[in-house]
Amino acid sequence: MAYGLWNALCLSSLLEFLDEDQVAQATRLCNTMTIFLESGECLKWVEMAIIVNYPWGCKKLSANVVKALDAAEQSITSPLPAFRVYSPARKRFFADYAYVIYRTGPWDKRKGVTLKQMDLIRVQWLAKLVSLAQQWAHLYVGYKNRTDDCED
Repeated sequence: MAYGLWNALCLSSLLEFLDEDQVAQATRLCNTMTIFLESGECLKWVEMAIIVNYPWGCKKLSANVVKALDAAEQSITSPLPAFRVYSPARKRFFADYAYVIYRTGPWDKRKGVTLKQMDLIRVQWLAKLVSLAQQWAHLYVGYKNRTDDCED
């Protein structure tokens, strides 16, 4: 499920020619994903990703977050209205998520995301994310001498 979710979050565009049924399905998926990201329902998913990635110093999490943030920035002009609503919601979420990982965990500095790109901070939401990350930051802090990197 996590791989499918990351694929949906990293999708930068939809196919140009969708039939009626595909448009309806894509609209439902975009609306569901927007609600998921904006409602806080995704915090358990975020917490699991932190718990899985921080103890091993995995930089794949930051790579996935940057990929989703980049995809959101590219997809603002989609012909599907639901996708145009989903993209800014995704961008806000991943800007916040990137900031939290940058400040508390295994951030891949080579990915080139700057703090300026992460200026879209929504204070209450970010406070929840920071609280989650700080709760588990000791997992990453304990990681120092490993030379391997996690796959996912």
